[in-house]
Amino acid sequence: MIHILYRHTGNVSGWGKNRPSWFSYEKSLNNILSTIEGLDFVTFHLMYDGEYEGSDSRIHHVHNFKGGSDWLSYVHTWTYAKSLNLKDTDLVYLAENDYAFVPGWPQKVQELYNTYDDLNYVTIYDHPDKYDQQVYPGLSTHLFLTKSHHWRLIPSTTGSIIFNKRILDEDYEVHTTNPSDFYRFEFLRNMKQRSVLSPIPSLATHCEVEWLAPIVDWEALSKNY
Repeated sequence: MIHILYRHTGNVSGWGKNRPSWFSYEKSLNNILSTIEGLDFVTFHLMYDGEYEGSDSRIHHVHNFKGGSDWLSYVHTWTYAKSLNLKDTDLVYLAENDYAFVPGWPQKVQELYNTYDDLNYVTIYDHPDKYDQQVYPGLSTHLFLTKSHHWRLIPSTTGSIIFNKRILDEDYEVHTTNPSDFYRFEFLRNMKQRSVLSPIPSLATHCEVEWLAPIVDWEALSKNY
């Protein structure tokens, strides 16, 4: 089972972020929900900072809470994840509310975990900074192959991540005490030998003009949801 813990709120400002013209928070929520319709191995938890007044049968659980900031919302979501009655084979996907998703991404993730054992972290976002030699000079990688997709090792990613129950239990303290995505993964890589896998091409993108994942025509995709 993939448990999607989708962090959302009505109190969004988007201050300082250069959004694509086709982006909206409502479309992002509808987009991810459209990708899980009819899938019996996915459970959707709406982690809502505030009081959610909507209704959608594709949302399996609504959890209202008072966070007040992105960091407090992130910590609360990890705490919520710890409270779930997870099996060892279950996956948790911490998802942010400003992403776009390619249809079929849950099947790709399931295929990856069925192909390889002992994975640490997985992101479905191919972050463009991994191609910037000024940010990651001389970055090399290892490729992983499934029946339908390529994946590669990367040094870090954003707060939208997939992991299993073992990682949840062992790395909970790291994720709930350090607000920086970059430094969390730097610590996890250096001190706990954690790895992160990312897809090529991307299965999702952060919806900021400067950080759109390469290859995929995200604007064209947005017309389908």
